Amino acid sequence: MLGNLTIGNSGTLSLSDAVGGDLVLKGNWTRNGSGAFNPKNRAVYFNAASGNQTIAGTTTFDYLILDKAAGNLVLGNDITLNQTLTLSNGLINTGANKVIITSTGSIARTNGWVFGNLQKYIPTGAASPTFEIGDASVYAPVSLAFGSVGTAGNILASTLKPNVAPAAGTPPAGSGISQTKYLDRKWTLTNTGTVFDNYSATFTFVAGDIIGGANTASFIVGKKDGTTWTNPTIGTKTSTSTQITGATSFSEFSIGEMACVNVGLTSATATASPICPSATTTMTASGLTGTNAVVNWWTGTGGTGTNVGTGLTSNPVGPGTYYAYATGDCGSPVQIQVVVGAKVDVGLTSATATATPICSNATTTLTYSGLTGTNALVTWTQNADGTGLTYGTGTPSSPVGPGTYYAYALCVSLKTPPRRKYYLDKIELIYEGWNFSGTTFSISIKQSFH
Repeated sequence: MLGNLTIGNSGTLSLSDAVGGDLVLKGNWTRNGSGAFNPKNRAVYFNAASGNQTIAGTTTFDYLILDKAAGNLVLGNDITLNQTLTLSNGLINTGANKVIITSTGSIARTNGWVFGNLQKYIPTGAASPTFEIGDASVYAPVSLAFGSVGTAGNILASTLKPNVAPAAGTPPAGSGISQTKYLDRKWTLTNTGTVFDNYSATFTFVAGDIIGGANTASFIVGKKDGTTWTNPTIGTKTSTSTQITGATSFSEFSIGEMACVNVGLTSATATASPICPSATTTMTASGLTGTNAVVNWWTGTGGTGTNVGTGLTSNPVGPGTYYAYATGDCGSPVQIQVVVGAKVDVGLTSATATATPICSNATTTLTYSGLTGTNALVTWTQNADGTGLTYGTGTPSSPVGPGTYYAYALCVSLKTPPRRKYYLDKIELIYEGWNFSGTTFSISIKQSFH
């Protein structure tokens, strides 16, 4: 038929039951009001060589074949396919309307696609529909693979280039997608009545959709539900497609590289400080943020000097000044200084009896001098290891009779000074070497009568 076809308000168009009873239409299709169309399992061809053809009035077809070398098939209302929609050449431009594929319908595609809204019936089981959609110039389908559909329903799909303010195609803030390296394309899928466990979706695009030299191997997907953005698990990626897996709802999808977050570091502290001169401790950083951010520990500012570790915890270090130096793909490095303080080792110069020798029934006191060390304290003890009876702390001691006593100096350190023995008739300093006993140091003063 070379011209337009109109089914009037009270009219009926029935295609022939005979073989060859298809309708080839070069003009526009209009179904007015209550006009009826009975396709009888026959096809309607829209194949004008050029220019747009239109369909006005909600219509159900059994078979529709689109084969246009130029121009689109433009919908003024929804159309429904009970059998097969054949897309040989040309686009179906739906506008605000949609193409509906029923439970018995399907799409056979060669070159064309639906520019706008395509709705497909989703059966129960492991359904795997492909939505043959695109925009005015690009075919950008989305393919779904459901784990299991418990209740059949319908999914409506569309895709377009955003081209919205403030910058053409820029993904919305909050999507987790880079504002400079992304796809100038989004997909929208809407579910009506389909109950399922989960699905994967593969979004297909073209090189012309890629903005800013984005690396498709680094793509993530932003999924918008209402005002909330999430980033689904990514599956297979190619140079022209990105897959998500394990999704449980349908919404709006955008794709691009992950947004670059400036490096940040909240704090850095030493596990212990101060420590003894020969002791070691570690340092820990917290609050590290930023794309590909990492912490290196240095002895100098600005990432200089000696590296003493990489990661949130440093290697063991002694007393000194260190720097947690955080770097990442975006933003300036962040540096936090950590000072590991040094304790003073215990030291004791001398220990003497106030009087010596003394009578067997007399008493005297003991004194020391030259005590040094962090939190150092002298306790007068019966034994060299600080055990046994005690005779006071500090100087002088409690009154003591003839015997052997020890000035036992304690502080948190790793080494002890030499022990010193004292006899009542003379002073004799005997260096017995360094003795480590946890965090305790001792000096002994031996007293005896002759």
